[in-house]
Amino acid sequence: MTLAELLEHPALGLRGLGEESDASRPIQGVQVVEFPDEAEGLQPGSVALTTGLWMGRHPERQRAFAAALEGRALALGLHEGAVIPAVPQTLRQACLEARITVFTIPHATPLEAVRWAIAASLPALPAEAVQQALLGALEHSGDRGLVTRLAALSGLGVACFAPWGQLTVGVGDFDPTELWAALHHPTEREWLGEALGGWVCSLPVRAAGRTQAVLVALAPDVGALGRARSALDFARRLLAVSLPERVGVIDQERLVRGGLLRELLLEPWNPELSPARLRAFGFTGEPVALAVVEVRDPWARNRAGREQQLEFRVFQDALRRAGEEFFSAQGLPFLTGFLSEVVLLAWQSPRPREQLEGLRAALTAVAPASDTRLGLSSPHLPSDLPAAHREALLAAESVLEPRGSASWEELEPTAWVVATAPLERLRPVFDATLGAIRRHDPSGRLERTLRTHLELGRSLAQTAAHLGLHVNTVRKRLQQLEAILGDSLESATLLARLRLALLAERRLLADGR
Repeated sequence: MTLAELLEHPALGLRGLGEESDASRPIQGVQVVEFPDEAEGLQPGSVALTTGLWMGRHPERQRAFAAALEGRALALGLHEGAVIPAVPQTLRQACLEARITVFTIPHATPLEAVRWAIAASLPALPAEAVQQALLGALEHSGDRGLVTRLAALSGLGVACFAPWGQLTVGVGDFDPTELWAALHHPTEREWLGEALGGWVCSLPVRAAGRTQAVLVALAPDVGALGRARSALDFARRLLAVSLPERVGVIDQERLVRGGLLRELLLEPWNPELSPARLRAFGFTGEPVALAVVEVRDPWARNRAGREQQLEFRVFQDALRRAGEEFFSAQGLPFLTGFLSEVVLLAWQSPRPREQLEGLRAALTAVAPASDTRLGLSSPHLPSDLPAAHREALLAAESVLEPRGSASWEELEPTAWVVATAPLERLRPVFDATLGAIRRHDPSGRLERTLRTHLELGRSLAQTAAHLGLHVNTVRKRLQQLEAILGDSLESATLLARLRLALLAERRLLADGR
């Protein structure tokens, strides 16, 4: 296909600007380019497609964008109305000087339609040439470059997901959450099927005895996936070699940070050694806050086998790294680590609530659909971090909404009572509620039902859907619970006692009572 033939395509409605000096040249490739550095993967003679997301209406960015395409792009297609209503004069002039033809794509025409029209006309590259191009992209730009190059060569939409569903890199017009949800057992086996208005295949990338990632390709028809199968398989093999072993391999500094944080929480404060160790990581003796991150997803709570345990630790480490990147960007001294089932994040700040919302957003971005909950302590001196730990745990326990956060300083009175009440006052409340349920039902089914019912605002339908049960089954279990507890679950008194018991549980367990 030549540029002139593309502009005359009857189904696309493209519009040239009358400066098509190279209209007779054949198109060598196509790629969506939104940022200047993405132009590095363009094969010379390709068509670049963009919404103008990065350059917007800024003339200096428009010139920089055209400069990045010079020598690589034959033409630039701007999706009108997505970000920029029409081709800016600065961009038009800069592309003209770089010998890049500019054309517009109507707002009603998806970029994917243009990409598919070009990709369908390109001759298939020899397998050896494809493999060499993918290997070169991996060596030059890592996994992101490999996926981008694979999409450009195949014309497919391509995505790479972490095992828990977080998109790590994607090229194409698709919603990552919808795409992941459409896949069938993506971490366990290959799958090919119709989804999202086209055809999708998923390939688990396995290394070191487990699934490290999932490579996904999207196409309008199954034939396109079949033609690209050898390239997809080769890309999967490259990813299996290049992906780092995420479990158990932590650089020495992170290992030391985690060890120091555990020591400060579990061992007595050493006035001679502890301050010096903290100074090594930038702490100056000013107040320190501690946050804990809990993962409440059912798969995290009910993991049984080694594979599930490893997947949980991988996810926790991703949360930990997100916290580290946030603190590094803020220029704050920090320590991070794990303790039991939670991720620990400690940082020096006299006003930690100012960082709470940004930290929550950074953690949520790791996996937007996961149920993570963040609890923050009040500021404490480094020698008093165990108290900060207790506050953060109770704050996290008080969070009722998925992906929510709570600060100890803004806690409701019930949580404050649990933190300050004598343990001998809490034990009878616990024994009469959660303790009674566990004695009656050691399997834990009734307790799981109760916790889910309370977390979901006591909605019968939502509880049943969340647990995968019939509404009548949930109703029967709730009736059993009322019989055990001797009161209605609509009773404000019983709900207060249950709330107290749920918050008190962790403190009682920590004290071994």
